[in-house]
Amino acid sequence: MPRIALYPGSFDPVTNGHLDVVRHAVILCDRLMVAVGVNSSKKPLFSTEERLAMVRAVFAPVAQRPAAPSIARPMTISPLPRRKNTAQRS
Repeated sequence: MPRIALYPGSFDPVTNGHLDVVRHAVILCDRLMVAVGVNSSKKPLFSTEERLAMVRAVFAPVAQRPAAPSIARPMTISPLPRRKNTAQRS
């Protein structure tokens, strides 16, 4: 079974820290999906289309390797439901 990872973020703008996470993540999974978050209650510095273009441009060198980022479209990431008996953040 392939290991698929999701890396959601606003990427507003893309930083070297984001690139570092992607470089490390592609080693740990078979496929990495990068999702550019859309939050209608916030006013981003860059438009969704500009952020997608930045993500594609910055992650392109990493995309040449196996398990490269797969960038499809902007996504709204819903909060994950909490499971019972799991540690909660303070």
